[in-house]
Amino acid sequence: MHRSSSALAISLFLLTGHAFAEEKHVAASPCTESEKPVTLGSPLSYSAPVAIKPRGQGGFTLKGLVPDLFANSELERQKQKEISRFLRKAPIEAYVTGHKKPDRYGRHEAFLAHLKDGNEILLQDSLVAKGLARVLTDSLEDDCADHLLSIEATARKTQKGLWKEAAYRLKKADDLHLSAIVSTYQIVSGIVLSVHRKADGTSYVNFGDNWYEDFTISLGKKGLQSWEAKNKFLDDLQNKPIYVRGWVEDRGGPLIELQNASQLTVAGETKSLGDTR
Repeated sequence: MHRSSSALAISLFLLTGHAFAEEKHVAASPCTESEKPVTLGSPLSYSAPVAIKPRGQGGFTLKGLVPDLFANSELERQKQKEISRFLRKAPIEAYVTGHKKPDRYGRHEAFLAHLKDGNEILLQDSLVAKGLARVLTDSLEDDCADHLLSIEATARKTQKGLWKEAAYRLKKADDLHLSAIVSTYQIVSGIVLSVHRKADGTSYVNFGDNWYEDFTISLGKKGLQSWEAKNKFLDDLQNKPIYVRGWVEDRGGPLIELQNASQLTVAGETKSLGDTR
């Protein structure tokens, strides 16, 4: 556990009236094995797109999920139904990362879980498996990111839920319509044309000759360190087919900023992305 977890436990107890659960011998998820849970009482309510609120103050947001509010009302209804079904399986436990501060509404990022036959079942797993949520890797440890991305790959391959919708399908780097995707979370595929490093530590992965119009990935020093610590040199990406996920920005042309290595995958070098059609 993180060194601040004891203080966090006291804070959560004061806010929600719930304490740490007793130790159990369970098959833990790679997303929760390093944390200790807080057991939540009932009732628990859901607030779209990813907030869970126990009785009293505070609350939680679902860690590792893109905060999608579906325009398709049927998808949103299915998501709400799945979350409500899960929250009825008391007791529900929240795994909260101790070193991250709550948001401005006092909510902590958390994984929510219940036990079934000695196995830990995560709400995040259930939503991703049914195609009712996409994976947001920004604050995830590598093992957890790989776990959720593998579940997502299966849902995408079988076109579960949101993966039937054109808005969420894989986008091609050479056929992006910026006005339609700016400020949205996307998965983009393409073949890297070049890699450019600047003196200030910023790096760019380019997919076309015109840096001001074609799709680009940018990496600050932190993003570059994350990638090269887990993989090989960034320059080795040249001429390789890759997939990248993230929020699309308008920087003259469409751009995704790489925060951690789990956002970028080289085609054929991992099982976690699966069939991305």
